[in-house]
This record gives sequence, C-alpha cells and structure tokens, in this order.
Amino acid sequence: MNFQKIRAVLFDLDGTLLDTIGDIRSALNEALRSFGYPVVTLDDCKRLICNGVRRLVGDALPEGSSEEQKDAVLAVYQPIYAENIDVLTAYYSGAQEILKELTEKGYRVGVITNKTQKHAEYLIWKYFPETEFEIIWGNNGVRPLKPSTESGVLACETLRLSPEEILFIGDGDTDIRFAVNNGFGACGVSWGYRDAALLRELGADVVIDDFGELGKLLNGVRG
Repeated sequence: MNFQKIRAVLFDLDGTLLDTIGDIRSALNEALRSFGYPVVTLDDCKRLICNGVRRLVGDALPEGSSEEQKDAVLAVYQPIYAENIDVLTAYYSGAQEILKELTEKGYRVGVITNKTQKHAEYLIWKYFPETEFEIIWGNNGVRPLKPSTESGVLACETLRLSPEEILFIGDGDTDIRFAVNNGFGACGVSWGYRDAALLRELGADVVIDDFGELGKLLNGVRG
C-alpha cells in the first residue's frame, strides 16, 4: 500500500482502541448463568467476539439453541452490559496519543465497529472526548455489519475520498476482510482478539505491535 495517499484513518473499537473484553464477558456470563447455561472462558469470549452482539450471544449458547432462546439471553445481556460497560474497559497503550497525533497532522479519523451504535458512542465520548471523529458508526440496525462493504462505500461518500486514501485499522478477521474488500489500506494490530498470523493471512498490508509503529509509518508522509 502507498502511505503517501492516506488521508483518513478509520479504526475498529473493541480490541483495537479499547480493551472491552472484560466487561463483555462479565455481562455475557451473568446472562448465561441466569438461564442455567455454561459460562464462557476469556479465550472463548475472544474467539466469539467481533461479529456483533447477537452473534456473540448465539455462539455462546449450546449448539442447537433456538432463535427464541438467543433472543431471551440477548434481552438479559443488553441491560447488564449497559450498566457495566466501563467497569473493566481500558485504553490500549498509545491509543489517546495516536489519535491526537493523527488529527494534529491533518488526518481525518473515525470509528466503524460492529458494536451497537449507542454503546460505541458512549465509549468514544467517555474515553476519547478530545478527539473529533468524523465518523462514529456502530450497529444501528440498518447498516450491515463488517465485513460487508456497505459501510466502507458510505465512508468514501461521506468523507469524499477514494478507497486508496483510507487506512482501516483493526484486530479482527472481520476488520481485515472489510478493509481488503473495500480496497482500503488494511492494518492489523497484534494486541487484540485475533492472532496476528491470521490477520496477515487474510491480507493485512501491515500488522503493528503498538501504536508507535503506526506513527512511524505515517511520519515519513507528513513529518
């Protein structure tokens, strides 16, 4: 990819900017326990995350569970998570600094996540109040979730940029597929919920081990 062309840097949220797995797992296990289902381990939760909350709940249930069972657990999970959304959640090292650096250098920044719109907005406004995001797009029940290209096409239209002018950064297989399918620069992160080798296999142009590496990659472009 050509970093010289990048004008906008768009991020995934969970597993990329914020480590949210603790609160997600805690709420999910409380919901599962309330119905007598087995709870999930941390590794289980990392494996299940990235595809939206309904898929998360459905995949956590025993095989063969009905749609009605999934709906029931989801209905319990949602308010529990909303009440405890920021108990264990924490910044990944360098997240605040890289956002400040990017905006100061004139890059346009945004977030596209499979998290619900309401929860995404709350976390971004709480943890990154000083960053002016041009896009904060979560699951609003209308836009298809990543890796569907629809949000990517809409991002190009909204920002008035071509795909090669956008870099997408994420930790998940859905993120890399989303970036590749849209023709964006695809940057994986090694600290999230998927293995770095998988991200490279799926076509990531680069996989970074910390946000400082991203700064260095872009420093050669705008100094």
